[in-house]
Order: sequence, then C-alpha cells, then structure tokens
Amino acid sequence: MSLPQEEVQRILQPHLGQIYDAIKGAWYTYGELYDHSRHVHSLRTRANIVYDHMAFNAREAFVNESDVKIMDINGLFLLNFAGRVLLRFKKLNEDKMPSNLPTLQTIEWFEQLAQSHF
Repeated sequence: MSLPQEEVQRILQPHLGQIYDAIKGAWYTYGELYDHSRHVHSLRTRANIVYDHMAFNAREAFVNESDVKIMDINGLFLLNFAGRVLLRFKKLNEDKMPSNLPTLQTIEWFEQLAQSHF
C-alpha cells in the first residue's frame, strides 16, 4: 500500500541531507577517481560505478541510524525508513523515468507488492 506523499516526506525529511550527500559524494568520487579513465567508460559502466559509490556512501551514512534498516534483497540495495518507506537508488532518463525493461521484480515494486518481502 502506498503512503500519501506528505507522509513519505515527513519520514524522509530528517534524512534528506544524508541521502543527498550519498548521491553527490558518489558523483564527486567518480570525477576524482576516474577522471583519467572516464573517457573509456560506457554509460553503463559509469552508472554502475556511481551506483556502487552511492550504496557505499549510504551504508556509511545510515549504519548507526536506528530507524533506518540497510537491506540487500535479490540484488537490490534498499534503505528502509521506519519500516514504512523503502528507498532505492535508480538511474533515470531525461524524463526522470527508469528506462529498463520491466521485470517481474520491477512490476511488483511499482505495484507495491514487493513490500511483502520486507
């Protein structure tokens, strides 16, 4: 079941700085560590490297947060906030939409059926 947007915002509000820092830090790290070789990276490689750094940064940021559970389920890195909001880092296209082919896992995710696994 989906929560109202206002409820999601209330739950995430205390953590927005940490989420932002995990994302921004990943892009900064990519630029710093791979500046000399980024010209050989495909878009997929760049996305994977940035994603891995985001997940690492988020793990570091939330490891001691009692109301945030760090989860790895079926290859998905998730942050579970207060048992109510699941956050997943996902690459989006120019329209801010995911561009992958829908898998059963993706379909369940968008239909909020996946929460029965959490």
